[in-house]
Amino acid sequence: MFSKGVPPLSFIISAPAGTGKTTLVNLLLEEHPMMRKHVSYTTRKPREGEKQGHDYWFLQENEFFQKQDDFLESITHTSGHYATSKSQLESNRAKGMHTIFVIDVEGALRLMKEIACVTLFLLPPSYKELERRLTSRNTETDEEIKIRLDRAKKELEMLPYYDYYIINDVLEESYTILKSIVQAEEHKTKYLRT
Repeated sequence: MFSKGVPPLSFIISAPAGTGKTTLVNLLLEEHPMMRKHVSYTTRKPREGEKQGHDYWFLQENEFFQKQDDFLESITHTSGHYATSKSQLESNRAKGMHTIFVIDVEGALRLMKEIACVTLFLLPPSYKELERRLTSRNTETDEEIKIRLDRAKKELEMLPYYDYYIINDVLEESYTILKSIVQAEEHKTKYLRT
């Protein structure tokens, strides 16, 4: 059971690609009525099955730079530009909703400096399993997978900057831990009203 009456909280979840963060976040969103996923801006092209406004807000480069005043943080990768929307967070807060940011480590470290947040890092059971998951998705070339695996090694070094970690081996167990973290954060004594 999730708690009502706490102020809107911000949660950041980061993980190497292929670790399962989207699946876990979707489970949380289905069960937690006060949680909204932040949808980042990007200039990269949509992958098969991705939807505008659900996975990302896909923008042309000129549209992206016109929105700079709304960026809490932005980064550039070889695939394109990415940014976090301040107005989207403010809208969620105004409605009393928690916001969960599914964001890479570089963006997360920048966002941590801008907002009060609870941070979670999702780990694969092993490097070999991460490689297997990335390969089985069939969404990237061998070269792109190698780049993602090299990036994962660097991202894992940032683990000490996060509040919590979850090893995503058994989905149900990982989800129970994620849900427990959210519930614990909602039940901090500082939110009690006297």
